[in-house]
Amino acid sequence: MKKRIGYHMSLAGGYKKQLNNASKIGAETIQIFSGNPTSWQPPKLDKDIAKKFKEVQRSNSIWPLIFHTPYLINLASPKPDIFDKSVSLLKASLKRAELFDSPYVITHIGSHLGVGKEKGINNICKALLNLKKDWPEDTKLLLENTVGSGNNIGSTFVEIREIFNRVDNLVLDHLGFCFDTAHAFGAGYDLSTTEGVDRTIDELKDNIDLNMLKVIHANDTPEHKGSKKDRHEDLTKGNIGEDGFIYLLNKDEFSEVDSIILETPKRNENPDKENLDCLKKILGR
Repeated sequence: MKKRIGYHMSLAGGYKKQLNNASKIGAETIQIFSGNPTSWQPPKLDKDIAKKFKEVQRSNSIWPLIFHTPYLINLASPKPDIFDKSVSLLKASLKRAELFDSPYVITHIGSHLGVGKEKGINNICKALLNLKKDWPEDTKLLLENTVGSGNNIGSTFVEIREIFNRVDNLVLDHLGFCFDTAHAFGAGYDLSTTEGVDRTIDELKDNIDLNMLKVIHANDTPEHKGSKKDRHEDLTKGNIGEDGFIYLLNKDEFSEVDSIILETPKRNENPDKENLDCLKKILGR
């Protein structure tokens, strides 16, 4: 089985401490923010820090390192200032990933803010095309599915496919897909039953090349199917449940996924270990 397991890691207390702890509790890969999640200002690119980070990462056999962009990015925005700042911040995130030898940057796609999906998707494709000349050779941008609240784009595989279809091949070569289970359930995909999982995977295969699916965000949710609410819960403790995750994550269609990342709540002393242990059980490890 190819896929490696890990979680979204805080850098509080220093990266060395956090990477050592991640390895100690069984993480094989980790995800971190490419910058402050609620700031337009990207962190300075520091080659020395990147070098030391990678040394600690290698010593703990943690790979790949996955970046998640700040939440402010809105590639679908019709507002010129927000659109330009989003493209600039995404560009900085890709450059940071290149410096840290990260193969994947995951981003939320954004909201059309009421101008309609057609214009929103056009803006997304325009943003991606604007990045073409600056794209790091070995880094892919993974578009993450959403719950579909408000005017957000990307809650269905059809919408993701539409973005992939509208960009040229040079851009498409640098794109991929991140599948978030809590988001999918909130958007109306039934992941709690075998029949629902099969229908979901059939729709996924009909719209997106499975070779583009690189990362799964494995998150349960306390919300009901189709709620359009983005709330995460510990693995198997929400409405997707143990049976849903066992069937979903062991499907043959997901056998070549690179990484499974947990974005579960941090409620107790060692929640990441508990969720990693649960994930290992689900995967039969």
